[in-house]
Amino acid sequence: MVVLFVGRRPQDKPTGVTLKLLEGVTVLRTDERGTITLVVDRERIQMQAKK
Repeated sequence: MVVLFVGRRPQDKPTGVTLKLLEGVTVLRTDERGTITLVVDRERIQMQAKK
């Protein structure tokens, strides 16, 4: 799992090369999901998104 913190400006967005490298990986983007919170304990990871 990867969290990409994406800004508002076009130059802050991930490039096509970056996204290609991340194929097959769960990608959570702040520009698409808003605030992303991960809660981790010994058994699991929980993700919450709030736009």
